Amino acid sequence: MLTLTYRQLSVLLQLLFWVGYFLFILFTFAYFFTFEIALIRSLLTLLINALLVYAHFYWLMPRFFEQRRFGVYICWLVLLVAAASLLRAGGDYALAQSYRQQTASTVGVMQQSLRDEEALSRFLAELYLSSPNERAFARKINQLFFVREIDRFLLSPMHIGSIVLTSLLVLLITLPLRLMENWHRQRALQQELQSRQLETELKFLKMQVNPHFLFNTLNNLYTLAFTQSDKAAPMIMKLSEMMRYMIYDASAPRVKLQQEVQYLHNYIALQQLKTARPQRIEFEVVGDTSVPVPPMLFVSLFENAFKHGMLEDVEKGWMKARLEVKEGRMLFRIANNFRPHTAKDQQGGIGLENIRQRLNLLYPRAHQFRVQAVEGVFSVEIELFISPNPSGHE
Repeated sequence: MLTLTYRQLSVLLQLLFWVGYFLFILFTFAYFFTFEIALIRSLLTLLINALLVYAHFYWLMPRFFEQRRFGVYICWLVLLVAAASLLRAGGDYALAQSYRQQTASTVGVMQQSLRDEEALSRFLAELYLSSPNERAFARKINQLFFVREIDRFLLSPMHIGSIVLTSLLVLLITLPLRLMENWHRQRALQQELQSRQLETELKFLKMQVNPHFLFNTLNNLYTLAFTQSDKAAPMIMKLSEMMRYMIYDASAPRVKLQQEVQYLHNYIALQQLKTARPQRIEFEVVGDTSVPVPPMLFVSLFENAFKHGMLEDVEKGWMKARLEVKEGRMLFRIANNFRPHTAKDQQGGIGLENIRQRLNLLYPRAHQFRVQAVEGVFSVEIELFISPNPSGHE
């Protein structure tokens, strides 16, 4: 499926407008002039109006209108429209003289024929026979009568008014394109500011370790080492892997899912050092773990579960997490039971809002984020629609 960027769409819309405008005026002018004169006049009109439109778009509006200098803007607008109208009127006059010269002999014969009914009949008969059809014959008659009155027409208020009116009309019709560009630019700027803010927050998140978690882990490792437990060395290695992941690997915009999963397994293992008996924790991963994901995307959800859940109660507390990659989708679900007074804290955490903002920026219109707290169970679901070969943003 062909997809267009905003810039490509804008150029295409402008191109379609100018092509349509050119064809419209070409066929209109061709009714009064020869095709050659009509073509030249159409190109001249197109060029003048295009210069008027883009001078208005990219100079007059940004410099005066958008700076709220409306008085100066109106003065310049009047001058631009007047200059464009004078150029068009001058071009029309030059083309009219050329057209008059081309048709001078035919018009002279017609004017002489108007004094003699027989001569007029003969003239019209010859003109009819030289025309391919009745429509062409009628157009020729119209052109010949028009050229007789061309000077009066060029100086008439109707003609001058039509030039000014069409210039204003073209500006009015194309104005939505400028407004659309302004809206898109403001939206892009806002998204860039949000993205930079989020990147700053994310860098801070990557560079910091929850102090409470780190102190507890170091205390637990000290206890294991002091008692010469066989778990000490593996747990120290897990902490080392976590630190390496946060400092080095997580600086990339994307990491392999298996790296993120390994980080989460290490986090869970170190959290479980707080209790003497194993906690009821399940973490299942299904599907292709080589797909790229944003780093540190899921860890806040596990932190929430350990902080606000009941996992310290090894008899009643539990947490279940499942991560599945299938057919261009990634579905992650985590659930834990909680005490009623902690539900509000878990739902309103900064971590959840951070995840929501990251998903909006990294997966616009390509994700689902659902949070529920029902009957003592808090759950979060993230569904990502991932492309087979993502690069940068999905």
